[in-house]
Amino acid sequence: SLLVTGVQTVLFRSSNDKTVKIFDISHGTAICSWNQHDAPVTHLAQNCGDSNQLLASCGLDKVIYFYDLRTDRKSVV
Repeated sequence: SLLVTGVQTVLFRSSNDKTVKIFDISHGTAICSWNQHDAPVTHLAQNCGDSNQLLASCGLDKVIYFYDLRTDRKSVV
């Protein structure tokens, strides 16, 4: 998943290594990484609209995590 904003170009990545990572591809650096899942992460979704500040991930562990990108807070469903 790729998000291009006026300030930053960001790549969201999910992986078989059970992680979700965010990269600033304009600078070639990792911004953050989460490893809450107990199985490979298969899907990512980001909210649409002006803020684009929420990210959801789900994986083979059948758990959905929500990440508030403004505060780095996580919640689980």
